[in-house]
Amino acid sequence: MKRLILVAILLLFSFSAQAQLSNAYTTVKEKVTTTGPQAEKNCPVYSYTPRGEVVRSPWEVELRNNLMDIPSNGRVQGHTENFDIQIIHNLSASFGVYVWYGTRNATKNEVTGSKYDEDWESQTLMAGAHLYLTPIIRIFGGGGNIWLSNEAGDPVLDVAVEKGIAFDIPIGDYKLTITYKVVEAQLKDEVDISEITGDGSYQVGAIGLSIPLNYGQGVRD
Repeated sequence: MKRLILVAILLLFSFSAQAQLSNAYTTVKEKVTTTGPQAEKNCPVYSYTPRGEVVRSPWEVELRNNLMDIPSNGRVQGHTENFDIQIIHNLSASFGVYVWYGTRNATKNEVTGSKYDEDWESQTLMAGAHLYLTPIIRIFGGGGNIWLSNEAGDPVLDVAVEKGIAFDIPIGDYKLTITYKVVEAQLKDEVDISEITGDGSYQVGAIGLSIPLNYGQGVRD
């Protein structure tokens, strides 16, 4: 009889423990579902999004096309082949770093006596950092190198420096970006200024598409 009572007591404790474990599992599952990585999913960021609720993808790839190009000592122009690809690493919702590579064609003003042709081609590699002033407006600055190419030769430029501002426009899970920047790239001292039509400096307005990577994982301030 005592053994039956003991078995009954053990069974009651077993059922109670199983119920408690089941409740604990359900509670943990709900918390993980609501506060885990899914809660950090980077949603579209609008101008009215509270800064504390801004969540960005840690990585973005941005494809840009320069629609308005003003080269130094050259005409205002828009070349569809002026194309950049940029990789952005957001370290937080407000601050990040970037690197980009692009190709560009520009037409300089004709200069009497210059041995260089007015048509120039260049390749650019830049790296820098950006800071969001508002949820959709960021300023940026960086440095790198521009390689000029011309039929008469390839003048060498000093280190190129850029600074600018960009605006983000959410389109679903992506962003349309509108960028304005100024790039300064002076000629090296050994280049004869009297023979050249301009240096590598320019201003540009660009439009791009930013694609977030690692979707479902976000960074915030």
